[in-house]
Amino acid sequence: MSTTTRKILFRSLSAWYVVFAAGHVQYGLELFQKPSITQSMAGKDLASYKANFYGGAVLMLNMAYLHYRWSFEGLYTRSEIRILTAPVILMVLAIGLYYRQHGEVAMFPVLAFAAAFQALGWIAA
Repeated sequence: MSTTTRKILFRSLSAWYVVFAAGHVQYGLELFQKPSITQSMAGKDLASYKANFYGGAVLMLNMAYLHYRWSFEGLYTRSEIRILTAPVILMVLAIGLYYRQHGEVAMFPVLAFAAAFQALGWIAA
C-alpha cells in the first residue's frame, strides 16, 4: 500500500471514529431520556449501563487518535496492526448484532459499515 493511500485510509478512519463517537453520545442522550429505559433499569444498573455506553465513545475517540497517529507515523508491523484492530472489528460487529437483536435495527448498518471500513484497513495493512 502506498504512503498516500495509507494516509488517506487512516485519516478517513480517524474522522469516521470521531463522527461515530459523536453520534454514539447523541444517541445515548436520546436513549436515556426514554421512560422505558429509565424505568426498566433502576439505580446501579442504569448508572452502570450509562458508564459502559459512554465508555464506548471514549474507545472510539481512542481509535480515532490511533488512526490519526498511524497516518503520520505508519505502522510498525502488519502483525501489530492486526493484533490491535481485530478485536475492534469483532467488538463493533458484536455491538451491532446486540443492538439489532434488541430492536435498535437502524444501528446495525452503521456499525457494520464501521467494521467493514476497519477490516479494509486491516487487510491493507
